[in-house]
Amino acid sequence: MKAGVACRPSLVRLAGVMGAVSVALVAGSRTAEAHSKWVPHTPVDPFDPALFTTLNRVNVGLGVTAILLLAIGVVVDKMARTRGVGQSAAAVRGRLMDWTPVAVELGLGTTLLAMAATGTAWGRELSVPPAVQAAEAVLGTMLVVGLGVGPAAWGVIGLFGLSFAWFPATDLVDYLIYIPLALFVIVRGRPRWHLEHWLARRMGRSAWTDGWLRPRWLTGSQSIAMIRIALGLSLIYYGLNEKWIHPELAMGVVDNHADVIFEPVRTVLGSWVTRELYVFGAGLVEIGVGVALTLGVLVGPLAVVLTLLFATTATIFGSELLGHLALYGIVVAFLVEGAGSAALPARLVAGSGHGQSPLPS
Repeated sequence: MKAGVACRPSLVRLAGVMGAVSVALVAGSRTAEAHSKWVPHTPVDPFDPALFTTLNRVNVGLGVTAILLLAIGVVVDKMARTRGVGQSAAAVRGRLMDWTPVAVELGLGTTLLAMAATGTAWGRELSVPPAVQAAEAVLGTMLVVGLGVGPAAWGVIGLFGLSFAWFPATDLVDYLIYIPLALFVIVRGRPRWHLEHWLARRMGRSAWTDGWLRPRWLTGSQSIAMIRIALGLSLIYYGLNEKWIHPELAMGVVDNHADVIFEPVRTVLGSWVTRELYVFGAGLVEIGVGVALTLGVLVGPLAVVLTLLFATTATIFGSELLGHLALYGIVVAFLVEGAGSAALPARLVAGSGHGQSPLPS
């Protein structure tokens, strides 16, 4: 209990820093550089900016609907925790807990190996010299093979820190998620069947010991919360900046890939779906999912939504694959371990006097 209380301020500080960075960048109207920097983003045809610049029945109605859906999600999540819905699923999750850190290790490791193979860091637009490629290859191999995972994860954090000496900070904000990912790998440890523990037993030791590498101020549940909050704030930022503040960039993506991302939606829903409405709606979905993740609402179902989003963008934009490799490990973590600490529905359950939530927090 004391450890959890001790590290809660650290979690709050992380959320505050991430939020401050997001607000500062949005307030500065930094040109969007996440998805649009990898694909053509010049609008083919003029568009009406009214939906993004003035309040009207359409955007206000959609915004109110999104708020109502979020409120319903909070209530549903709280009811599920209070009434024990999903206890059998929670039992299955418990049996899969050992696989979570391994999934994140593999996602992080394969990302580093892909970075090394392409001569890039974090995103394919950030080129690095051969020495950094070699470091990425070593760290990625350690994580994928499963040997020296703790030092490799700290190496990832160190490499990210050094990246600020090579690239502008604004280029690295898109990739802050790698820090809580590496911390999760460090804090959660490895299952008994992991290669490190197997080698330790072969050497006559009971287990692989690298506890000295783990920060005492952070628990596994709180590291999951860090990932959740970082990813949620990133989605909010992308939705605001790339879709609403700079709609011309998202509009350009739609125009250049209309046959795969816009026309199918228009075919299903009808001709009333305009390009402007499509981009505004896409931003609203991104912001809504980001807010729900940040608050820890229905994280399991949202993990399924995220899987579909990541898979779709990786299929449409092949260059997105590198940026999404590690995110599949995050999806596994959310599905198995839930929201982690500091989730709003869990706090509501505790505050209502129903005791411990039967579902993962």
